Amino acid sequence: MKGLRKELILIIILVLILAIGGIIFYAVKAGKISPKAATAGVTLTLSPSSGNEVVGTNFDVSIILNTSSQATVGTDVILTYNPAELQVQDADSATAGVQIKAGSLYYSYPINIVDTTNGKITFSGIIQPGGATYSGSGTLATITFKTLKVQSASSVNFMFTQNATNDSNVTSTSGADLLYSVTNGSYNLVPSDVTFNYSETLQGRSNYTATGATLKIFNPGTTTAVYTNSNLATSAAGSGQITISGAPAGTYDFQLKIPYFLSTKMTNVALTNPLTLNFGIQKAGDLNNDNIVNTIDFATLSAKWSQSDPVADINQDGIVNTIDFALLNSNWLIQGQ
Repeated sequence: MKGLRKELILIIILVLILAIGGIIFYAVKAGKISPKAATAGVTLTLSPSSGNEVVGTNFDVSIILNTSSQATVGTDVILTYNPAELQVQDADSATAGVQIKAGSLYYSYPINIVDTTNGKITFSGIIQPGGATYSGSGTLATITFKTLKVQSASSVNFMFTQNATNDSNVTSTSGADLLYSVTNGSYNLVPSDVTFNYSETLQGRSNYTATGATLKIFNPGTTTAVYTNSNLATSAAGSGQITISGAPAGTYDFQLKIPYFLSTKMTNVALTNPLTLNFGIQKAGDLNNDNIVNTIDFATLSAKWSQSDPVADINQDGIVNTIDFALLNSNWLIQGQ
């Protein structure tokens, strides 16, 4: 009896397996479900997939196909991008419309269209009918983008759903979509470097040489700097030059402060390249660099009376005296801009 019971259980299990197999076969044959076609390792990748790109310049992005040793008869690519941020550069001026640059993996490329209005790239490569299949890894096509405006994380994305056949595909000889995964792109579109020329005049001095000057850039009317450089230097004529990196295009307030003098500010200045600003006269007497002339500065000057001191000797004639006091006193209780 025990052996008979075991045989009966085995028969029931076998019947269930056959029944389930029959249901799956019928569903596949009827088109209600599809067998999994995507193959691990079959990929489409944008290279580079990230980076900082300067506004107003071009950069190339390659579409890399890796078939993971699978034989293919063709590949479809559909990509989307923001046309307000990126502009595709035409790779074939002899053909109407805008195209990207095809690679040499396939025999021909039946579609190569860039919709510049909606930001969509449609591209396909196929083998020669009846010819050899393609298997391997290489550049399917190359896109040349021009950056249009400052933007963080500007995306270029494949339209792709695994096993869908109406988007990006890597197609086998049997017509199955082998594409397993994609790598999209995200690019930081950054402003170009600005050559900034500056100049100033130091009250009470004929030689305007300075080191350790500070430049601050503000959004108009605000008090929190969006850019600071505390290592500026000026020549005897009071001029200097630096490169400003990373400031988006726009209008700003610029403040310059020479050590021991009151700061001056230029407001609502449009950022251009190059940019030249004259900050005018930096008023004397801020000996403790708190941007106001008061009793603390006077105490510093008094402590050095009749001495040679690089701070209290405002006019730099080698001695602290009434000339320096007069310069300080002329700006009593005045604050820097």
